[in-house]
Amino acid sequence: MDTSKDESTQYFGDANEALFVPTNTDTELIPNKDFETFEELQIRINTIEKVRLIQRNFRLCRLKKCIRECASEFRRISAIKKKQEEKIKQDYINANRKSDNFPRTKKDFDVLFAQIATWKETETKRISKEFTGPTRVIEIQALLEKEIQLLNGIEKRRLEIQGEIQAARQDRILKQCGEPIKWIGYRNTLIEMDTIRTQRARTLTELFTLLRQPMKNLDDRLRLLNDISEALCNENTSRIIELENLFERERELLRCKVSDDTLKILRERQLVVFLDVIKDDEHNKSKKSITHICEKCKAVLPLRNFAMHSKQKYYDLCQKCASLKSSKTDLSVYRAILRGIQRDERKRGAFASFAFIIQETDVRHIIENIWHGISLLSQCNVTSDLRLCRWNINEEWSPWNCICLTDTEARIHVKCCNLESIYGEKIMAECRSRHSLAKSTYKHLKKIDSTFVESGNWHECGMKDKIV
Repeated sequence: MDTSKDESTQYFGDANEALFVPTNTDTELIPNKDFETFEELQIRINTIEKVRLIQRNFRLCRLKKCIRECASEFRRISAIKKKQEEKIKQDYINANRKSDNFPRTKKDFDVLFAQIATWKETETKRISKEFTGPTRVIEIQALLEKEIQLLNGIEKRRLEIQGEIQAARQDRILKQCGEPIKWIGYRNTLIEMDTIRTQRARTLTELFTLLRQPMKNLDDRLRLLNDISEALCNENTSRIIELENLFERERELLRCKVSDDTLKILRERQLVVFLDVIKDDEHNKSKKSITHICEKCKAVLPLRNFAMHSKQKYYDLCQKCASLKSSKTDLSVYRAILRGIQRDERKRGAFASFAFIIQETDVRHIIENIWHGISLLSQCNVTSDLRLCRWNINEEWSPWNCICLTDTEARIHVKCCNLESIYGEKIMAECRSRHSLAKSTYKHLKKIDSTFVESGNWHECGMKDKIV
């Protein structure tokens, strides 16, 4: 043991007693608890559970962050959509307000007449509910007087608009008559030729503008009539002779100091005849248009002046008589539905013309009489929310291939491919019944559709004589 260097030796005996040689510098370590194995250590540390806890908390944190981002994006999209809906609603209100305050077309006036009819019906119900006896008679009389006042105001505005449109049409015709003849010549050079007829038209147009303006001075009016007579003295046609007779009649009445109100009808006749003279109808006869007689007013008019709808079989009433016969109804909602149908068919590249033949009245008939004014699924009866989309998305739109749904339902329906797997047998049977009724009502549209599709005359999509 007292060797100068460490050296290993082989010892036979109890190793626990012989190998331990204590010294003064040794340090003894005594454990405070019992010895634990590696498995017990792993169970005590529980590393896997701690890793799982960290992963779970990390995923939860990431999920919360994703939810916050999605919620923020949802709020942003919802705000944009809300603003768009408010803008659409405000534009619709402004358009209605503009059409109510400044009506210009027949559709605008029909809306006003429909609003008056609705107001009268509501007031009549209120009066019948609140008053009885002589008081009710007095209130009904006051209501009728107010209705007459409103109708007179609308009719006055309609006549003013009609006069403005007629004056604009006359100006457009006169401008076309006075324009030089133009054509493309050598090397794409634009050539203009001012003929005697165009020069004559421009000269007479200036006189026509002065003749149409009111004049308070009697001498100026007579001087204008003489200037027109001198400008037309070298021409001798039936219309010019008639115009000279009208001018001579006005000269005699002006010498008698007749008021301008009395001469109003005479001057309107002068303008009509003078316009025909400027257009030079007798020297430039165009192709005669096909005429027809109105069964009510017995007036012989061109076919373009007759009212046409998809269910009529022949021309019977002109537009004016048909307007007086039909009830004034607000068709703006059905017009919007029809525009939606036509817009969707154009996007899909439809070959059939059913969506372009039908009119607002047909859409109203389909919704109210065939689908009873409600959505087939939700039973919603708000007409402005209803749409007529394709029933079978792979077939062309037609009255017998459509379904009445709300806007939201229609957006989902157009994405459906297999209808039998989505809708029940009850809904399928109901749709087949409605489609059979629509096919029976609009069976004549197939012939019209084949006529326009085969001929390619989409710009003439409407009706011809005795086609419908």
